[in-house]
Amino acid sequence: MRIAVVGAGVAGLTAALALQRDGHDVRVHERAAHLRTDGFGFNFWTNAGSVLGGLGVEVPGEPFDHMSFRTGGRHRMTMRMPAPGYPHMNVERGALLRAIHSCLAPDTVQFASGVADAAALLDAGADLVVAADGVGSLTRPDASKRQRTSRPWAVWQAVIPTGGDLIEPGGGAIVLGRRRFYGLWRHPNGELCWFVEEPSLPLDATAEEVLRRTASDEDPLVREVAARTPVASLGQWLARDRRPTRRVIGDRVVAIGDAAHPMLPCIGQGACTSIEDGVALAIALRGRSVPKGLLHYRRARLPIATIRVATAHFACTLRRPSPVATAIASTPIGIPFAWTAGAWLRRMNRADRRLVSAATMT
Repeated sequence: MRIAVVGAGVAGLTAALALQRDGHDVRVHERAAHLRTDGFGFNFWTNAGSVLGGLGVEVPGEPFDHMSFRTGGRHRMTMRMPAPGYPHMNVERGALLRAIHSCLAPDTVQFASGVADAAALLDAGADLVVAADGVGSLTRPDASKRQRTSRPWAVWQAVIPTGGDLIEPGGGAIVLGRRRFYGLWRHPNGELCWFVEEPSLPLDATAEEVLRRTASDEDPLVREVAARTPVASLGQWLARDRRPTRRVIGDRVVAIGDAAHPMLPCIGQGACTSIEDGVALAIALRGRSVPKGLLHYRRARLPIATIRVATAHFACTLRRPSPVATAIASTPIGIPFAWTAGAWLRRMNRADRRLVSAATMT
C-alpha cells in the first residue's frame, strides 16, 4: 500500500516506522528543510517507551521512578512511579525525533515538501493520507471546519547544561507555590529540564520577567535553578487542546497525534498518545482494506484520546497555583491527595500490552 504521511513530528515519524515495518511504501512530507529538532523536554511514560522499544527504537533519555513533591519551600513527600516494563524517561524532543528518524529507511522523509491538501496526495497515487501535521493541520479530514481549540496554556521551559546535580538520580520534583507551578527533571549528561506555569502572567510576558519572578521564589531549590538559567535558554510554549471528534477519519484520510487530539501537558500524554496512534494505525490496517482499517482505528483510539484530553484539561485546572491550594498541600491533608495523584498517573500512563506485543511482531 502507498501511504503518504504529512508531518515529520513524533506522530508522523512513528506512524511511518510502524507502517514501513509492515511492508507499506511510505513517504513522509515535511514542509521544513530539515528535521525540526527544536523544542524542550517532556516526560516520556512507559506506555510510549514500551511501544517504541517494540519497534526497535532506543529512546534517549534519563530514567525516573519517583517524584519529590514540594510546597512552602521544602520537601513534603515522595511519590513512587514504578514502571512495569520500559522505564519512564525524561526526553529531549529533538533527541527523540532523531532516534525515530534513524530507524526509517533512507529518504523516507521528503523535506521542504509542504502539503496543503490531502486530495493532492490521493490524486498523485497515495492509497492513504495520514495527517500528522499538528494542531493547525491543513490535511485532517475536517480541516475546512473551524478549529475549536481551547485558550492557550502558557508554559515557560528551559534545558540548562548544569543543574542535574540538584535532582537525585531517578527522580524529579514538582513544586507548588502561591503563584507558580514548577517541574524539574534530570536529563542525560548532567542537564536539567525545568518548566514554570504562572496563570496570572500575560501571554506576552518576557523571559526576563519570568526568570526574575522565579529567582525570588520562596523555594530554595527553585531559586538555585533560576540562578543557573541563562535568560536566552528560557522559552515559551503555548499549549492548546481540542475535543476529539468522529471526523478523525475521512475518505482515505486519517488524522493522528495533535492533528486529531491536541491536549494540554498536565498528564504528559501528548507525545505518548501520538506514538500509540502511529502503531495502532499500522495494526488496524493489517489484513483490512483502507475503509475497514480506518473504522477499526477510530473505534480503538477515539475513546482513549477523548479520555486523555478531558483528563489533561481537568488536571491543568486542578494544578493551578493559589494561596489556598498551597496552604492545603502544605499540611498533612495534602499527602493523601498527592499519593492519589501519583497512583492516578501510574494508571493513566501504563503500557497497553496489546500495542506493545503488536509492535514487537512487526
